[in-house]
Amino acid sequence: AERFPAPKPQKARPQVEWAAVCVRRVDGAVLLARHAPGERGALFAGLWDLPSVELGEVPEGPLFSSAAGKAALGALRALGLPVGGFEPRPLGTVEQTLTHRELRVHLFGVELGEGAVLAKTRLERESVRWVEPTAAALGALGLSSLARKSLRACGLAAPRGASGAAKAAAPRPARVIL
Repeated sequence: AERFPAPKPQKARPQVEWAAVCVRRVDGAVLLARHAPGERGALFAGLWDLPSVELGEVPEGPLFSSAAGKAALGALRALGLPVGGFEPRPLGTVEQTLTHRELRVHLFGVELGEGAVLAKTRLERESVRWVEPTAAALGALGLSSLARKSLRACGLAAPRGASGAAKAAAPRPARVIL
């Protein structure tokens, strides 16, 4: 019998931790941000997602949730949005395996009241927008499977499967019965 060399041991994928914030207005709209080209090494460039930030040194244990929640609000601050007075609440964690890394996203929620400054902020930039949380509205945007998974974990109607308007706009083929 012919002998083959033993398979090489797999390199461990680095674990990357993000904090993301699901901001909801009173009318139910959710705030999404587009990943910029070159951001995080072009990972998810051009795709829409919840505003997020990569976590650096965050304390483990009981202080983790508070520190990660503050980091998630930092993602809004990085977009130039006011975040004063918001108290993010933990919504859970989603994980995604990519070719060369493992991603873990810690989700936090912020509900905006009628008088919230952020709710009244006009977002006229191409990189940030309020979106109705319907499968049709979200399906019209370019969302990664990680973004869809995150939106579902936040209780939103993210479409499953391939993202984008192509799937939503594709006509169904007619069935022919003979």
